[in-house]
Amino acid sequence: YVNHPDDAAAADVELGVMSVGFMTPSDDAALIWRGPRKNGLIRQFLTDVDWGELDYLLVDTPPGTSDEHISLVQLLGATLGP
Repeated sequence: YVNHPDDAAAADVELGVMSVGFMTPSDDAALIWRGPRKNGLIRQFLTDVDWGELDYLLVDTPPGTSDEHISLVQLLGATLGP
């Protein structure tokens, strides 16, 4: 979690961050993942990361075919229910 101790207004605000970039061997390593592997990573981020209690969940997805967007909506629907 990211918290800025010098900002009194943000003293009780926390920001959880997770990125595939945290798992690469270097900052400039490229990832070329497709299909099941990419969808598995999305599932893992949603189910295995301890997000705690959330008011909001912001997801930054790469531009492209929108496969990530469809997978994300389907997985969130299955996780959160109707």
